[in-house]
Amino acid sequence: MTTPASAPAKAPPGGDPRANPLLLRNWPVLGKVGLLAIVLVFGMGLAASLQHIVNHYQNRDERPGLTRDDIVAAYSGLRAPARIGAVIDAPKHAGVELRLSPEDRATLTKWLAAERVAENYDNIDFADPTPRDVLAASCLKCHHPGSTDEKARLMPLQTWDQVKPFAFERRVERTPDKVKAISTHTHALSLATMIAVIAVLAMLTGWPRWLVGGLLAVAGVGLALDIASWWLTNHDARWVTGIIAGGSAFNGATALMLGMIAIDAIRPRFKA
Repeated sequence: MTTPASAPAKAPPGGDPRANPLLLRNWPVLGKVGLLAIVLVFGMGLAASLQHIVNHYQNRDERPGLTRDDIVAAYSGLRAPARIGAVIDAPKHAGVELRLSPEDRATLTKWLAAERVAENYDNIDFADPTPRDVLAASCLKCHHPGSTDEKARLMPLQTWDQVKPFAFERRVERTPDKVKAISTHTHALSLATMIAVIAVLAMLTGWPRWLVGGLLAVAGVGLALDIASWWLTNHDARWVTGIIAGGSAFNGATALMLGMIAIDAIRPRFKA
């Protein structure tokens, strides 16, 4: 015996789950306004944290702009040879074979290894030709303000003031463990609490459970990897990759969940 088409469908046990007043779409209007304001504040906090990272870590490697070396310098310490030394040790520079005679290469190597780098730059008693002469003969064809090579043009090597940033080994000490412990205490508790609140709100949306759960997993694992890598870099600088990957995963997943919460909050209430 079949059920007539006109017969009303039976409600699922416990009633329609969409009628749950805890779902964000069923919140009162003023509650949604307050929630959207909170989501906005969370978003501003994420944006400010990214700007803080740029402001705080750039130039750690003694060069402008935020690079991987800045993060390495902050968490693991940096030991980088002089850029001129790295170039003369390489068979090619900028894809071009470096034509340095063994004598000129030895002069530059000896100059960079000595303690009086600035004083010996143009000191004929140190070497003849001097390091300045060698650089002029080998590098100024490209490294001058009128060069057609954009990168070389931005790194002229005509004067000592221009050569100086590339003539010294970079040594940057990592952040002391005492400071790192304070930062861990602050960030671990505050960020874990924040993502827990965001996770609960995201679970109250109408988005698919697999999507919400997946983003929460990415954010949680990313945060744990990020903070754990702060300390693991004390032993191996390669863990800086964990800081970059974990932090990016956390911020990206958190931003997506905030967007999903905001979208659900402005959608109309479920109809019974």
